Amino acid sequence: MGEASTFKRWYQHLKAIDGHLSLVFASYDEKVPNYLCESNEEFDCQTIFIPSKSWTQGRNLLAQTALRKEEIREKEFDYWLFLDDDVEPVCHKEAGNFLGKGSCWQKIFNFISSDEIPEKASCIIMSIEFTFGFTSASNADAFFAAFKRNYVPYVMPYATLPYGASEWISQGAIYCLMATCMPVSAVYVPYVRAHNVKHRGTYVTEGFTIPNINKTLQENYYDEPSDFYPCKDWDSLDYFIQGELGGVLVGSFKTGKELNKHISKPATAQCAPIEKRFSKWKEETLSAPMEKIMLPTSETAPSKIKFRRDSDIDTIVLVMGGTRKFHQWYLLLKGIDANLSMVYASYDKEVPRDWIEKEKGFDLSTIYIASKTWTEGRNLLAEEALRKENLRGKEYDYWLFLDDDAQPFCSPEANEVLGGGSCWQKVFNFISSDAVPEKASTIALPWKSKAGFASTSNADSFFAGFKRKYVPYLLPYATLQKEASEWISQAANFCLVTTCAPYSAVFVPFVNSTTTMSWKYI
Repeated sequence: MGEASTFKRWYQHLKAIDGHLSLVFASYDEKVPNYLCESNEEFDCQTIFIPSKSWTQGRNLLAQTALRKEEIREKEFDYWLFLDDDVEPVCHKEAGNFLGKGSCWQKIFNFISSDEIPEKASCIIMSIEFTFGFTSASNADAFFAAFKRNYVPYVMPYATLPYGASEWISQGAIYCLMATCMPVSAVYVPYVRAHNVKHRGTYVTEGFTIPNINKTLQENYYDEPSDFYPCKDWDSLDYFIQGELGGVLVGSFKTGKELNKHISKPATAQCAPIEKRFSKWKEETLSAPMEKIMLPTSETAPSKIKFRRDSDIDTIVLVMGGTRKFHQWYLLLKGIDANLSMVYASYDKEVPRDWIEKEKGFDLSTIYIASKTWTEGRNLLAEEALRKENLRGKEYDYWLFLDDDAQPFCSPEANEVLGGGSCWQKVFNFISSDAVPEKASTIALPWKSKAGFASTSNADSFFAGFKRKYVPYLLPYATLQKEASEWISQAANFCLVTTCAPYSAVFVPFVNSTTTMSWKYI
């Protein structure tokens, strides 16, 4: 499940694997053309489009598609392997001695299809750290989860969540089921670690609390006639720590058979209500038309924000960074459907004049800020914005300051809420809309996605879209003594916002962000 742009990479990865694989790719941002799947009879693949669906809903839609494929082929798969699109494995130098030849992905599938898998293993997982030998846990990251098919009825479907709830709650619920029904039976692929290379913040973490988790467990799993109340006594988030990060680990052992002796016998009789829940859901799935596959009923997508884009809103985008990033930013901003001007401040060397002269039809200028601090660079960009306003005889509506490594990530809901286009297009859709609160002084990007409208006085400055009328209250950035921390000027800016326009920095909803380079300012 992921962005449409990653489909081809996954198709090529999996098609090249020596193994019996089928692929279902769920894209949430735009439809994936199905021509690759349709043109290759030797590789079973399918794409589905899941706009405006949460991570949890997307996983359930993938599971329902797997059920339909099993019905058509009249045979169950041996594993259901769920993957986030940004998972990247890293094989230890010793991995080949234990997992065979081939790429790192090939080694992983070598392991999954081997007789080294413990008989009582319920699923195969990957750790964020290397595990040496055979190790298992109850709590593992969901970015890679290969469930043995006979255990699927004890974990699927993912728990129904209220709209806007932390996606981590559904994973916490899986931890509970694992610990209750098949404890410490999630087996790590040895000599391999993995991580989310984008590590999106679409999975809202606010609200990941014991009361909210317990409420979800009660609404999804409790069964009074069977006296089944899983994890009712769990009163600390410590129960939800991943095995390799301090949770309960079993192992390491030299062989899968040794590990198998230490994995608890599955409590399938005790967990019969969970299997019954799955059977009902499977029946509903297979009896419904494809376009009406049932989603958890209490989890609904937000209604689209009915905002109006104002094509007259114009923004000067003031980017500071390395010369090598200039073209990337030029192409990105030129492709945005909005009224934009750009000033690029390079600190390492001048942007070649011939690069600029080739670009027509876009208001672009560059400045060279050699030996300047971050604060000085921001102020030089502001001075350039003033000069451009003087030349055009008109103020811009926004001054948008950006560090060159700013990167937004849109949640699945953003497509419905903020309109079409790339994630950057969605950000500018919001800036130029009448959804921006009248008293907002600044548009900001949060580190963690906000499921709705939120504001603060203190927002990170890597993305700062100041409304022009508030610029006189925020700029220029404070003068600093030589070698003083650049954070002081940002703290001074926080002070001004708190004093002059408190809580007026509004976050773009359904978008999270990161700085890919994470420059270490003093």
